[in-house]
Amino acid sequence: MEKIRLNGEAGQVLVHVALLVGGLFAMLALALDVGHFYGERRRMQNAADAGALAGARELCEGSGNATIVAAATDYAVNRNGAQVATVSLGSLNGTGTVEVTARENVVLFL
Repeated sequence: MEKIRLNGEAGQVLVHVALLVGGLFAMLALALDVGHFYGERRRMQNAADAGALAGARELCEGSGNATIVAAATDYAVNRNGAQVATVSLGSLNGTGTVEVTARENVVLFL
């Protein structure tokens, strides 16, 4: 039996491996960026929650609006690392509410 030899296909495995490695690096970069984004999102949620709890505590103690906003902003920005915290006070069914929105610019790796 005779062996058939194809000389024109030498080195094709190298091209396939190079393309696959490039694709794997792209998926790794995407996974790192998405993971970092969701971690920062969780951190901002924690900052907003801490600010709202601090504001609610001041609200329960009967403090004025300026003290409530200052406490909520302090906990969200200074103690939990948010860049910007927006505090809004409201009333829901006759009870006071404190709403905090924490923001941060996220820099992605790739």
